[in-house]
Amino acid sequence: MTLSILAFSQRGLALAKKIQATYPGAIYHKDLGTGIKSGDFKALWEASDQIIFIGATGIAVRYIAPHVQRKDRDPAVLVVDDGGRYVISLLSGHLGGANQAAQDLARTLEAQAIITTASDSRGFEAPDLFAKRLGYGIDNLRDLAQVTSLMLDKKPLAFYSEEGARPDYPYFTSFDRIEDIEGVSGALLVTSSTKIDLDLPHALLRPKNLHLGLGAKKGADYALLRDLLEGVFKREGLALASIKDMASIDIKAQEEALVRLSQDLGIPFKTFSKEDLRVYERDCQRSDFVRKRVGVGSVSCTAALALGGKKVIDKETGGGFTLSVTKEM
Repeated sequence: MTLSILAFSQRGLALAKKIQATYPGAIYHKDLGTGIKSGDFKALWEASDQIIFIGATGIAVRYIAPHVQRKDRDPAVLVVDDGGRYVISLLSGHLGGANQAAQDLARTLEAQAIITTASDSRGFEAPDLFAKRLGYGIDNLRDLAQVTSLMLDKKPLAFYSEEGARPDYPYFTSFDRIEDIEGVSGALLVTSSTKIDLDLPHALLRPKNLHLGLGAKKGADYALLRDLLEGVFKREGLALASIKDMASIDIKAQEEALVRLSQDLGIPFKTFSKEDLRVYERDCQRSDFVRKRVGVGSVSCTAALALGGKKVIDKETGGGFTLSVTKEM
């Protein structure tokens, strides 16, 4: 994590050094030759995961105002008065972690944490914090805000999940099937499915429960791999955001298209030996041609099974690639 600490007085500089002793980060102050004016703040904003202003809240607001974009992108911003009495969570309280950071820093300074997010003051776990805690993706922040608003008004909501965890909200009714949801004001859905037919306010959280197995001809075009992946997932109603990891045979560890896909999706790319993959052969479509070339009758399907889960797509082909998917049930 990249922490930046901005101080605007001698007293603030002393406090910044005290904070730095526990939370390593760069201090910005004119006496150190690192003072930053508001007009030069953009680069620091983009490079920081967390920013602590030591001074008046108004100073912090003027600095950050031109750069605030989205709650899932902005860094966590805290404000500490230069007397070290209060630690205010100013921005990105949940997804950025500012609320937790404010509480941690307040304990270090023996100060009072100021948390103003509504869900925290009402005593339930906000959906965005729930998503962060479980590592879920968020499909649409506006939809999530609408469901959160219903929670603040203590409206009855439906909850559906492909996994076991559930946020702490007393007015949820759990449903085993999305199509059975009724008698509620809205819904929070944890699902990898994109085929949702629900005529009431709802938010979608994407669990990381899909494993992607891939085979590739040498030098196959990355654009064709993306076309295959997106086409198959659209047809099957699966969310790309739910892909947890991907795998292939070890001789494809440096295959450019596969490496690039891993980078673009932000997921791990694992490889397995032919001996490892043979364990799963009997559960997959097999090819004598593939076996003669690489020593195992199936690559994509066996690689997906090696990652875990149950098979949901045995094999799709196109553009010099094969693609298989398993899902954690």
